[in-house]
Amino acid sequence: MNRRYIIVGAAVVAVGFLALYAASPVLAFQGLRSAAEKGDRDKLEKLVDFPSVRDSLKSQLTVAFNKRMSADPEMQSNPFAGIALMMIPAMVNTAIDAYVTPDGMANIVKGQKPKAAADPASPPPPAEKPKTSYGYTDLDTFKVTIDSADTAPMDLVMRRQGFFTWQMKRIDLPADLLEGDPK
Repeated sequence: MNRRYIIVGAAVVAVGFLALYAASPVLAFQGLRSAAEKGDRDKLEKLVDFPSVRDSLKSQLTVAFNKRMSADPEMQSNPFAGIALMMIPAMVNTAIDAYVTPDGMANIVKGQKPKAAADPASPPPPAEKPKTSYGYTDLDTFKVTIDSADTAPMDLVMRRQGFFTWQMKRIDLPADLLEGDPK
């Protein structure tokens, strides 16, 4: 009879471990959302890899601006287009560095538009809570889509940092925002 209890106990522990392993990214996102709502900058710093998020946004926006400039017929005939293309990365870097901060990240998670670090005015809360959907893309990558009335849907990409720990590594901007009509 003791053997049966050991087997049942081991099975319960294994199922609990697997359930916690599978639910850990949802719990991490809930922690991220809670930190955003409470304004807990220290927790946000731990849950978001800010250099990685900044780099991913900088590359996405630089590519999108370059495509738009190259596709714009007015820019193709403009003698200063080359100078503008060279200035795009510097402008994107400055903008991303100003907006991808703990406060800006808190606004994104709450479904609001991010604000620059120097902007003291806090945006009003959205009329309704943003819709979130999520799922694994592989065992170590989890994607949370935030869709609110104030912003276009964005994908927050989280990566596993151990068995149960997750950190946001990237924000994928919507394709229609990146590939939109330059007019």
